[in-house]
Amino acid sequence: MNYLYAIAFIVLAPFVGGLIAGIDRRITARMQGRVGPPVLQPFYDLGKLLEKEHVVVALSQNYFVLGYLVFNLFAAALFFAGGDLLLVVFAFTLADVLLVLGAYAATSPYSFIGAERELV
Repeated sequence: MNYLYAIAFIVLAPFVGGLIAGIDRRITARMQGRVGPPVLQPFYDLGKLLEKEHVVVALSQNYFVLGYLVFNLFAAALFFAGGDLLLVVFAFTLADVLLVLGAYAATSPYSFIGAERELV
């Protein structure tokens, strides 16, 4: 039964997260006196991002980003399956380390700044 929660999380989390982000942007805009974007704007942004040209500075970036995604999914699925909390924390930490290494793999000074921010 616990594995059903993990599978449900992996399937539903992107949709629920996108909706929550859209609602958050809409509420923030209303608090500032603006109309704000539509609630489905994060999904529109994702569609536009996927249509863009894929540019990779260093081949190792692909592996770091894939590792980041895999370890985040693993940690979240383990959490919802009722796994060991310490292992969940370590998996999330390893995912963040892979994200920072991916930023350091690029030669851009902006990626270096982003990696430093993530470390802080």
